[in-house]
Amino acid sequence: KSPPPNPDEVRGTQTLREVATLFGVEEEALLAEAGWPSGVSSDVPLKGLAVSLGAEVQAIREALKRLVP
Repeated sequence: KSPPPNPDEVRGTQTLREVATLFGVEEEALLAEAGWPSGVSSDVPLKGLAVSLGAEVQAIREALKRLVP
Protein backbone atom coordinates (compact mmCIF):
# COMPACT_ATOMS: atom_id res chain seq x y z
CA LYS A 1 0.00 0.00 0.00
CA SER A 2 1.35 3.41 -0.92
CA PRO A 3 1.56 6.18 1.67
CA PRO A 4 -1.25 8.74 1.66
CA PRO A 5 -0.64 11.88 -0.40
CA ASN A 6 0.87 14.83 1.43
CA PRO A 7 -0.98 18.16 1.13
CA ASP A 8 2.35 20.00 1.42
CA GLU A 9 3.43 18.38 -1.86
CA VAL A 10 0.57 19.91 -3.87
CA ARG A 11 2.06 22.03 -6.64
CA GLY A 12 0.69 25.04 -8.48
CA THR A 13 1.09 23.16 -11.76
CA GLN A 14 -1.57 20.63 -10.71
CA THR A 15 -5.21 21.28 -11.55
CA LEU A 16 -8.07 21.38 -9.09
CA ARG A 17 -9.43 18.18 -10.63
CA GLU A 18 -6.09 16.36 -10.23
CA VAL A 19 -5.76 17.39 -6.60
CA ALA A 20 -9.37 16.56 -5.72
CA THR A 21 -9.03 13.13 -7.33
CA LEU A 22 -5.67 12.42 -5.69
CA PHE A 23 -6.99 13.23 -2.22
CA GLY A 24 -10.50 11.80 -2.74
CA VAL A 25 -12.35 15.03 -1.99
CA GLU A 26 -15.11 16.87 -3.86
CA GLU A 27 -13.87 19.86 -5.84
CA GLU A 28 -16.60 22.11 -4.44
CA ALA A 29 -15.82 21.08 -0.85
CA LEU A 30 -12.15 21.85 -1.41
CA LEU A 31 -12.93 25.26 -2.90
CA ALA A 32 -15.29 26.10 -0.04
CA GLU A 33 -12.78 25.02 2.61
CA ALA A 34 -10.07 27.11 0.94
CA GLY A 35 -12.35 30.14 0.72
CA TRP A 36 -12.22 30.13 -3.08
CA PRO A 37 -15.40 30.75 -5.09
CA SER A 38 -17.25 27.77 -6.51
CA GLY A 39 -17.48 27.35 -10.23
CA VAL A 40 -13.85 28.04 -11.10
CA SER A 41 -12.40 25.86 -13.85
CA SER A 42 -11.11 22.55 -12.55
CA ASP A 43 -8.78 22.15 -15.54
CA VAL A 44 -6.64 25.25 -14.94
CA PRO A 45 -3.42 24.86 -12.92
CA LEU A 46 -3.88 25.96 -9.30
CA LYS A 47 -1.24 28.66 -9.71
CA GLY A 48 -3.29 30.27 -12.49
CA LEU A 49 -6.47 30.09 -10.43
CA ALA A 50 -4.73 31.58 -7.41
CA VAL A 51 -3.38 34.51 -9.42
CA SER A 52 -6.78 35.23 -10.97
CA LEU A 53 -8.42 35.10 -7.53
CA GLY A 54 -5.73 37.10 -5.75
CA ALA A 55 -5.14 34.05 -3.55
CA GLU A 56 -2.36 31.58 -2.77
CA VAL A 57 -2.05 27.88 -3.60
CA GLN A 58 -1.20 27.43 0.08
CA ALA A 59 -4.92 27.94 0.82
CA ILE A 60 -5.64 24.68 -1.05
CA ARG A 61 -2.91 22.85 0.89
CA GLU A 62 -4.31 24.07 4.21
CA ALA A 63 -7.86 23.14 3.15
CA LEU A 64 -6.70 19.62 2.30
CA LYS A 65 -5.13 19.26 5.75
CA ARG A 66 -8.52 20.04 7.30
CA LEU A 67 -10.54 17.84 4.92
CA VAL A 68 -8.36 14.72 4.74
CA PRO A 69 -7.88 12.72 7.93
